[in-house]
Amino acid sequence: MTKTSHPPASAATTPPLVTVVMANFRGASYIGAAIRSVLGQTHDAIELIVSDDASDDESCAIVRQIAATDSRLRLIEAQERGGPARARNAALDVARGEWVAIVDSDDLVHPCRLALMLAKAMRAEADMVADDMMPFGNPSATADGTLYGAILAQGPRRITATELITSEWPGSPSSALGYVKPLIRRAALGRLRYDETLRNSEDFDLYLRLLMNGARFMLLPQPTYLYRRHDASISHRLSAEVLQPLLEAHDRLAVDLPPAAPDIAQVLDERRRRLMRALRYARLVDAVKSRKAARAISLLLKQPYLLSDLAESLRDRKRRQRAGPLADMPDAAERIVLALREDARLSAADGRLVAVERAENGGCAGDTALAVELCRVHGRGAPDVTAIGLAGLRALGYLPGWRRLTVLLTPDEATAGAALLPGGVTPVIAPVDQSPSASSSR
Repeated sequence: MTKTSHPPASAATTPPLVTVVMANFRGASYIGAAIRSVLGQTHDAIELIVSDDASDDESCAIVRQIAATDSRLRLIEAQERGGPARARNAALDVARGEWVAIVDSDDLVHPCRLALMLAKAMRAEADMVADDMMPFGNPSATADGTLYGAILAQGPRRITATELITSEWPGSPSSALGYVKPLIRRAALGRLRYDETLRNSEDFDLYLRLLMNGARFMLLPQPTYLYRRHDASISHRLSAEVLQPLLEAHDRLAVDLPPAAPDIAQVLDERRRRLMRALRYARLVDAVKSRKAARAISLLLKQPYLLSDLAESLRDRKRRQRAGPLADMPDAAERIVLALREDARLSAADGRLVAVERAENGGCAGDTALAVELCRVHGRGAPDVTAIGLAGLRALGYLPGWRRLTVLLTPDEATAGAALLPGGVTPVIAPVDQSPSASSSR
C-alpha cells in the first residue's frame, strides 16, 4: 500500500490548476450547458478537456463553437467508439492539472463547486473529495432529495473502501457511492486509469483501486453537483454482456489486494457472490426472453433461488406500472424570488419568495434544502426568476435553468459577484433604496 505525501496548504503561492474531464457521446442536447457551468467556476484556473467518443450528432460542433471563445476548453475526438472509460483515459493522458475533476456532459455544477472542493481537500489533506449530488430533470427525479443526504446529516465524512463497496448493496442508507464525481489529486492518481473493458461501474472500479492504494477520500454535504436524470440515463437491469466484464475486473482487483486488509477481502468476497448471482439471473432472463425453455429450466434447477429473483422483478415492474403517468406541467411559468428574507429590495420583486441564507465567507454551506427546492421548481417547468443580491445570485447555481431572469445588484455586489453571474446575463445595477425594473433572459 502506498501513501501520498501532502504539501502544506501554505506552500501554494498560486491557485492550483484543475483539469476537468468531460467524456461525451451524443450529448448535443445538454453539453453546451454542461460546458458553460464548468467554465463559469469561481476558481478559474482550469482547463476543460471534452473527450468525445465518436459522436455522430452536433456535440463536437458545439464544443468547437464554445472553444473559439475560451482557450481553456480543449476537444479530443475519437475515430471509433471505445466507451466512457477510454474517453476519460484519453483526457487523463494529456491532463496538466494538479487536480482532476470529473463532470458528465449532461450534468451541471454550481459555480462555487471547485473552489469549495479544493479548499476542503487542502484543509483535510485529502486525495479525493466529492460533493453530494442533487438529481434533477422531472418531478420523480427530485422525489427523494439528494443522493447522499442520509449519510451526510452530521457533516463531511471520510469514505473507506469497505463503505464504497457496501454502498452498492440493497439496504444501504444512501445511493451507491460509485456515482460520485470527485476531485482527485493527480499525484494520488499517478498511472492509474479507468478499466477500458468496463461499460458500467468503471467509476466505482477506479475509486476502489485509489482507496486500496491508500488515498484519503472525503465526501462533502454541499450538493454542488446537479445530476440530470432523463430517459437515456435511467438504469436498467444489467445484461450478461455487462456483468461478465464486471466480474472479471473484480477478480483482477482482488488479486492486487494488500495482504494487510482482511476487512476489505471479506466484503470483496461478498461482492463477488452478488455479482455471480446477478450474472446467473441475467442469463436466466436471456433464456426466458429467447424462449429457450430447456436452458431456463436447467438454470433454475441448478440455482433455484433465481426463481425468487424473477418473482421480485415481476413485482417491481407491476409497482412501476401502478405508479401511473406524471402530472401535467403547469401552463404558466412559476415566478420565484431568490433573496435574503430581510432584503429591502423584496418589495420591488414579483413572485414567491424562496428564502436564501447568508453563507459564511461566500461559501455554499447549508444549501441542501435550497438545492432540493429549486430543482423541484425546475422539474415543474422552467420558472421566471428574480435573484436579489449576492445571496440570490449564489442561489442561482442550484437552479438548472429558467425562462426569464432578473438580477438586482448594488454596484458593490456587481463587483463582488462578477464571477457568479451567468453568461449573457446583464444585472440591473441600483442602490438598495431604488426600484429597478430591467430583466435578462436565458
